[in-house]
Amino acid sequence: MYHYTDSGLDYIHLANGYDVVETPYGEGVAIHDLEGLHAVIGRCIADRPVMSGDEFRFFRIELGLSQVDVANLFGVGESAVRNWEKGRTKYVPDPSANLMRGL
Repeated sequence: MYHYTDSGLDYIHLANGYDVVETPYGEGVAIHDLEGLHAVIGRCIADRPVMSGDEFRFFRIELGLSQVDVANLFGVGESAVRNWEKGRTKYVPDPSANLMRGL
């Protein structure tokens, strides 16, 4: 199993869909379908009843949005977005989590 941390989520482990490759810098990993993997991760997060800050950040980055962009879209302060993503609250508030799922 490969512990896939490049998503920013520490609980993603891959049983297949990757190859261990040698590079000039040492051993590396090549993901077969990175876009597809991220789509599956996104669907799994969207189906959860609550959203963590790490999961919120995953969506934001996948959508190519900055924290300021999200704050403006959701009508919250940039500090709120930053606090969610840093885990200063246990979960992202439902209204904002639901808006992110919708995007």
